[in-house]
Amino acid sequence: MDSFAALQLLAHDPRIDATRIGIMGFSRGGTVAFQTAQRPFLRAAVKGGESFAFHIAAYAGCLQVYTSQDVTLAPLLNLVGAADDYTHPEPCEALAAEYAALGTPVKSIRYDGAHHAWDSLLPVRWLPNATSGYACGVVRTDIPSWTVTALRTGATIPPADVAAFYSSCVTRGAHVGRNAAAFEASRKDAARFVLDLLSAPGR
Repeated sequence: MDSFAALQLLAHDPRIDATRIGIMGFSRGGTVAFQTAQRPFLRAAVKGGESFAFHIAAYAGCLQVYTSQDVTLAPLLNLVGAADDYTHPEPCEALAAEYAALGTPVKSIRYDGAHHAWDSLLPVRWLPNATSGYACGVVRTDIPSWTVTALRTGATIPPADVAAFYSSCVTRGAHVGRNAAAFEASRKDAARFVLDLLSAPGR
């Protein structure tokens, strides 16, 4: 909701071209970068027809996802770390592929040796209390029906049982911290993605 509120605020500023507003998020913010491309969420929150021109997700969390067959089709850049043992790269790569299958222009980039928060100012360190749902597998909420499904088993999870489901499989401990090579590369990749998109004919 914060993202959609910001979109509307910026879109109504006469100094800003409303067709060239993008969203970029990191970790949980990266999750939002994916979710804001879901048209049911957009329609629920934005009544003036605005939408984001592009979406950039960096080391996002893609283990608890909300999906539909109706996405905005705005280009998506998905940046993941190969050594990320917090959110892990594979779930977001799979989610990005789903968006691509629906017609979204998608680019996924994986950075070798990069842990979660590779753009941090702090070196890689172990966070013993960090919680991860990777062992639980991807849990998908279908937006039209609000059905919650554990993709690993295909079982439907009743809303009252969601907390118990996660209590049985969530693990603790993850590495986070800077990877200078990934930091520099990701900055360049994100800038190139935006510049290429917004300098294309008709933009």
